[in-house]
Order: sequence, then C-alpha cells, then structure tokens
Amino acid sequence: MENTQDQAYLTIKNLELVSFRNYSKLHLSNIQNLSIFVGQNAVGKTSIIEAIQLMTELKSFRATSADQLIQWGKDNSVVKMQVSDGSRFIEEELHIQEGKRKYYLNQKSKKIQDLKGFLPAVVFTPDDLNLIKGSNSKRRDSIDSLGVQLSKNFYVVRSDYQKLIKQKNQALKDGISSSVIESINEVLAKVGAQYIHHRLTLLDIFVPYLESFYSSISNEKEKLQLRYEPSFSEEVFSSWPCSALVNKDEIQEKLFTSLIAVLPDEIDSKRSKVGPHADKLNFNISLDSDTFNNAEYYASQGQQRSIVLAFKMAELQTIQNRLHQRPVLLLDDVMSELDEKRRLQFMELIGEDIQTFITTTNLSYFSDDIIKGARIYNLPLENNNEAI
Repeated sequence: MENTQDQAYLTIKNLELVSFRNYSKLHLSNIQNLSIFVGQNAVGKTSIIEAIQLMTELKSFRATSADQLIQWGKDNSVVKMQVSDGSRFIEEELHIQEGKRKYYLNQKSKKIQDLKGFLPAVVFTPDDLNLIKGSNSKRRDSIDSLGVQLSKNFYVVRSDYQKLIKQKNQALKDGISSSVIESINEVLAKVGAQYIHHRLTLLDIFVPYLESFYSSISNEKEKLQLRYEPSFSEEVFSSWPCSALVNKDEIQEKLFTSLIAVLPDEIDSKRSKVGPHADKLNFNISLDSDTFNNAEYYASQGQQRSIVLAFKMAELQTIQNRLHQRPVLLLDDVMSELDEKRRLQFMELIGEDIQTFITTTNLSYFSDDIIKGARIYNLPLENNNEAI
C-alpha cells in the first residue's frame, strides 16, 4: 500500500453485539489493528465479520433479510461500533427490528446513502475465489459494490436503474403493450448510460492498481487485463482511461438504438436482455507482451487466486486514494483456500497499516511474526464476554 503514515485514519476501537445472530451479547474493546478470530465452524466467527460489514460497507455478504440477523426468539437486535482517528470518537449504531435496519451516527438518525464512505470496507470470502470462473453478475456486483462505497451518485444511479429493470421485466412478463415498454426504454437508456459511465470512470482508477498488484504477485512474469464489454455494442473498452473516450451521450444513443432493435426478442422471451445489467467484465492474462487469453478458460487455479488477491488489493488502494480513508479489511475463512505462498504474499501486501479482521479455524496458517502482532480471540468466548 502507498505510504500515507502522516495522515490519521478512522479505525474501529469497540464493537458490541446485542441479540445479533447467535450472540446474546458480545463486547470487544480496545480493538487492535490486526484481530484474528479462531474457532471451529458454527461458533460465530462469520457473524462478527458480518456485523462489521453492516457497519462499514452497510450490507451483508450473506445477502440475508434483516429479520434473519436477529437472534432466535428476540424481537430486535443492536450493533454498536465506536471509531476514532485519535482526536475524535464517533459512535455508529444499527437497530434491526420488524424487517428494517435503522442507522444512527452519534445518536442522530442517518439514511444509508448518507453513511456511504464514512468507514468503508473490503470483504474477502471463499465465494470471492469464484470471481474468475463464476458468472459475470458476480464480477459486475464486485465493481458496483466498490462504486457505491465511493460515490453517493453511483449508489443512486444504480438503485434507479435496478428499479427500472424490475419494472420493465414485470411489464414484459405481464404482456404490457410495446408502446409502454418503449417509454420505459427511453428512461432506461438515459439512466443506463449514467450507470455505465460511472462504472467506466471507476475502472479508470481501479484497473491500473489491479494490473500493478497482479504484476507484483506474479513477480513481473505475467500481465493482467480487464475488459468491459457492453451488451449493446460490439465495442470493447480495453484501453484506459476509457471514460475519457466515451461520453454519456454516445453511450445513451448506442444503448437506446440497441433497445429498439432487441425489443421484439425481449417481448418473446419476456425479459430484458440489453443494458448494464447484462454487460460483461472479463479478465485476460498474458505470459508475454502480445497475447492475452481469457482467464476464465485459460488461467490455472493458482493464477485465478492471484487475480482475486490483486483485485482485493486494488479495491483497498482505490478506496484509500478516493476517500482519503483507509478501509477496513474483512477476511472470512479465506486463508484455508490459499496456498502458503499466496497467504504470505497477501499479508505482505496488506502490511501493518490496514485494520484487518480475520476468521480462521487454524492459527498455523500465520507466521509467528503475524501472530505476535495480532490480538487473538479464541471462540466461543466464555459467556460472550470480551476476549482477554
């Protein structure tokens, strides 16, 4: 990570869970820069990571409903977190009740969009290792999750587009007249163009970091390329910066033209086929300077894992440089999925500056130096009290 040691950053100091998942009450205080939660499966390790993600990234990688976050038999749940940059203390609270989440900052009610970027996070779970071989929707979601942390406008535009696509798909299923679909398409093209432009602008910043980290991980022996392929055009955005090359009006025009052309097919299939929800993000790797191959088909398992490590490091660097705030890093049981070489590489790339929370079933995945610099929590904690 880039050296920015002179700047003070917000870090998590205390965390309290009340009736959250399997915890009646959990209180962690004086939290250090590296926390490792050790224990067998189903003892509550992931629940702690999930709670921190809900307070930072403001979502859960488990993609569950709010009611499922509440401990069985309870009516509500509360998560409290205190953060500080050394000169100020801020308390954030999450209240979960009747299927709803309500956030508070220093006891003042806040909307989710108002908390975006307050204390961002990067989350790494075993599912992320499917980023290369998995569906394109996962790759799109990974980039979008980064975007919504960096920009309120990204969050709003993405939400507006998702509502429009849901409306259009319902209209297609219900057999609504083509004139109604056409009117939806007019708005869809405008909002979709804004959405795509936000993505391209983000990728302008993100991709150079991604390429640089992958090159470092491969000891300068391999190169990585990320290509954005719109669903409405044969054009591929593979040279950066691309937002400077493609303006919103041009995107809107091409998207709307494609929406008109594909409408009969969409009516037959009863689903929307064109737009940013169907665009592709493809990783390509090269062992020389000239030939790139799609990593989905040609990358070894080791290369795939290296791409994911580079992706996560690029997320960290992009957030820090855009928000001037170091993100929290949440690693949920991923060390068991990486070989020893990549575990060491990842921990070295993270360094000592990023506040990191790790869950694991086995401390032997970590070197003695890492263990000495960490606070170890052996789970389950006795009576859910604070670890010693």
